[in-house]
Amino acid sequence: MHYDCAIIGGGAAGMAAALSASQRGVEKIVLLERDPAVGGILRQCVHDGFGTLYLKKSLTGPEYAAHFKNQLKNTPVTIKTSASVLELSGEYGAFSVKYLSKTEGPARLTADTVILAMGCRERTLGQLRIPGSRPSGIYTAGTAQYMMNIQNLLPGKNVVILGSGDIGLIMARRLTLEGARVSLVLGEKATGLARNHLQCIRDFNLPIRFGFTVVSVHGYKRLKGVSIAPVLADGRPELSKKTYVPCDTLLVAAGLIPETDILDSDFVRLDKNGGINVYDNGQTSIPGLFACGNVTGVHDLVDKVSMAGKQAGESAASFLAGKPAASGEKLPDAYLEKEPTCEVLNSLKENERLCVLCPKGCILSFDTACEPPEITGYRCRRGLHHGREEWKTPRRMLTTTVKTAAGGLVPVKSSVPLPQRSLLKAMKKIRKITLTSSVAPGTIICKNILNSGADIITTGEAHEN
Repeated sequence: MHYDCAIIGGGAAGMAAALSASQRGVEKIVLLERDPAVGGILRQCVHDGFGTLYLKKSLTGPEYAAHFKNQLKNTPVTIKTSASVLELSGEYGAFSVKYLSKTEGPARLTADTVILAMGCRERTLGQLRIPGSRPSGIYTAGTAQYMMNIQNLLPGKNVVILGSGDIGLIMARRLTLEGARVSLVLGEKATGLARNHLQCIRDFNLPIRFGFTVVSVHGYKRLKGVSIAPVLADGRPELSKKTYVPCDTLLVAAGLIPETDILDSDFVRLDKNGGINVYDNGQTSIPGLFACGNVTGVHDLVDKVSMAGKQAGESAASFLAGKPAASGEKLPDAYLEKEPTCEVLNSLKENERLCVLCPKGCILSFDTACEPPEITGYRCRRGLHHGREEWKTPRRMLTTTVKTAAGGLVPVKSSVPLPQRSLLKAMKKIRKITLTSSVAPGTIICKNILNSGADIITTGEAHEN
């Protein structure tokens, strides 16, 4: 089968690329996704915070994926799921894509243009070269997230997390909400967004150490503990100061790598970090071959991934029409601002709070000489309202999953933020819920939980195991 455009990867970038190419008039588009459904990593990211820039509202991962999936239903785009691409070769007008499909078996298609949107993968413990045996209980953070949010499996009860980036912080909160003990979060540097440090670490008083790393693991059948040590200025661990931390689980959240395994290094030019080099319009070193999202370099926000996908789709459409490359819309200032990291939290004064409603991360100042305190520093009315709540009773969105009678999981969230101090109590009640039948996203499954005024609603479809 021959297509005008083949898109490899059905995550945030691939879906945005398919949608924008179709909207620009490309008729024969195929989207190849190796998982059973499109959405990529978003399907297992039940937390909220997606779409604040691109869609102007905060959604969970499943909700953000559904936004694009529902729009694609109204286009002629052909979607092939459970289809793993094995090889890409050729040139403009005659690209060849070999893939292995659950329904078709080994198969091949051709396309005039190709958009690469394979995303990224995690670094593993082996790549970090940490000595010790390899007992059960050691996972990448993304694997643990998949186990908890898709498979209904708790990785362990006493957890150490290596890596203080966003996925490590988010998993620290997720594990805590599900009743596991997070003994320690480690990071060589103070990385991760400020809002995640606030909502995932400080809200639950979890221990975190910067300038430390894991130097060895202990245990044979099951992990029994890890040895940690401070990191010297030259990057070497100071082994004379190592200490032992007992745990039954180690999550490795040590960074992401662009997923380019299907590409021959002689076929397309890569940068020093393994990402695909692209021009401003998303085109690679090969005419007719485009790339977008985390496969070109890891982005900090999914909104930026979607924007890159939209640009690549528009550029491919322009290329096929023989027109100049699409320049793309001007990025809003919010895309260009650097979201505050945890250093900002550490520098806050006693009368200051961080607004976590969007990536701008406004610092709110409270004049306590007034009653109620006068607030400055916000850039929108929502920020003012958030500041009033944060000063008196901090409130947070609660996102988790509920069981189905068939053994699956359905992602859910609170309809409005709950008092932060009541999150663990609300989780105990939610864990007792079992859905006896399938429900559509947006269905209320628990009204007015803890008399808080918040309902618990579904945010996605069930994942049956």
